[in-house]
Amino acid sequence: MKIGIIGGTGSGKTTFIAALKIAAMQSRSGDWIIVGNDEQFEESTALMARNRAMLSRREFPPRTEKITHQGYFLQGSITPNMVTIVSKVMGVKFPALFGRSQAVTYSLEFWDFPGGEFIKFDSHHENWQYLASCNALIYLYDPILDATEGPSNYEYLELSVEYIYQILKSRRDLVNGRLPQLLAVCLSKLDDKRVFDRLRVEHLVSTNYVDQKQVPCINNGRRAFELFADTMTIATIDRLFIKDRSQYFAVSSVGFFENASGVIDLDDCDNSTSTEQSPSDLKSELLDRVAKRYGIDHEQPIGNSRASKIRGKVIPAYVFDPFVWFHSKMLGTNAGYV
Repeated sequence: MKIGIIGGTGSGKTTFIAALKIAAMQSRSGDWIIVGNDEQFEESTALMARNRAMLSRREFPPRTEKITHQGYFLQGSITPNMVTIVSKVMGVKFPALFGRSQAVTYSLEFWDFPGGEFIKFDSHHENWQYLASCNALIYLYDPILDATEGPSNYEYLELSVEYIYQILKSRRDLVNGRLPQLLAVCLSKLDDKRVFDRLRVEHLVSTNYVDQKQVPCINNGRRAFELFADTMTIATIDRLFIKDRSQYFAVSSVGFFENASGVIDLDDCDNSTSTEQSPSDLKSELLDRVAKRYGIDHEQPIGNSRASKIRGKVIPAYVFDPFVWFHSKMLGTNAGYV
């Protein structure tokens, strides 16, 4: 199964992949492994090792400085226990075949771009060609990004989907005018206090038992997403993807902070400390496009608030959930992309 990852700069794509490695190592079931694929083995393996080591040292991977093409194989077994947890969090039932373990192999690829560099590539670039060929897409939505200056979540999504749509349209692979891929919309940085506290106020936080430990989770993925997303982002997903092939999740690549007793305090579970960085003077072609469309001053700098240090142990939360859902959808049909 081919899976592509899309999301804005700073949304956590690289950290998400490193978190999968840590989650695979921590998993008590399924014998999960994630390794670089054949074509990008050396670069992917080196980046994975560096980023996993940084997370282990409670440091976030650095901001992307150059274009990197990363590819991985994720292999393991989806066990009944994993399905029970995901089913409870999502509030959905899975096929009866999940009464036993299911061996799975996923191929994940993504291009990581500094700033707005990705706008420089037209629809013939291999990044868009790969995404168009995927069975499924993971869209990492950064709930903090839109509070900063510069390109928004919507701009990244719109341009990515626009290229994918045009490629599939030319191939006549659209389904009733919509994209055929499965789409996992992942609200990232769930542990971030600015995100978590707002979800609690809206009564969207519940608790779930994972490995006999009480862990926070959201009880309505779609509502959680709508709480942070702008109307254009929501409309783009609703109008271009098939409704029953889309699902909403909330994930944290670093997990929740645990106190000295190993307990997660809902009033103090942010697992990172943040420092405000001064704005950079990056002026990308993407900003120029945004300026022309909305009539804003594209000379404004891009600023961002980045988490600089991880507080406690890294225990990724819910990063496997999209893959369990992907597999459940694959079991339900034998046609086309899904």
